Amino acid sequence: GALALLKQAQELKPGDGDVKSKVEQVNQRIQAVAKAEEEKRQRENKYDQAMANGASALASQSYLTAKQHYTEAANIKPDEREPKARLQEIELILAKQQKEEEERKEKERQFKQLMVDGDGALKVKMYEDAQAKYFEATALMPSSTEAKEKLKNVIGLIEQQKREQAELQKKREQFN
Repeated sequence: GALALLKQAQELKPGDGDVKSKVEQVNQRIQAVAKAEEEKRQRENKYDQAMANGASALASQSYLTAKQHYTEAANIKPDEREPKARLQEIELILAKQQKEEEERKEKERQFKQLMVDGDGALKVKMYEDAQAKYFEATALMPSSTEAKEKLKNVIGLIEQQKREQAELQKKREQFN
């Protein structure tokens, strides 16, 4: 187009400074457009790669990694909705995980306290109190073999204590 016409004019008037200047201006504009297109293409590629990496990390439940990739994508294209929507989704998941972890830790703390209380009651031979604490601990964490074993043990001690009291009562009655 215009560059070809300017080059023809330059051939006709090789010493003309205006034509030479116009040819340089057109060449600079062509280079600027080509550079802008290349930068846009690279930005598109980076965005697409960040989105793909985010989707892959999200699918494998690597939420913090997914968050990094979607943040990168959002920074590359701030007007795009998709990375922002994914970031909101991840934030909800992370908040839920944090809440579940806090609940798990609180449950674990309560369990440990019940076990300590049960052990304390057992030491001073308050078997019914120990039984109640171990029973609560077992209800709180049914998978705990430690709590089940201690509950079973204290029930055995209570039964033994009842047998001993019955024998003692029998002896008292025989003595009287």
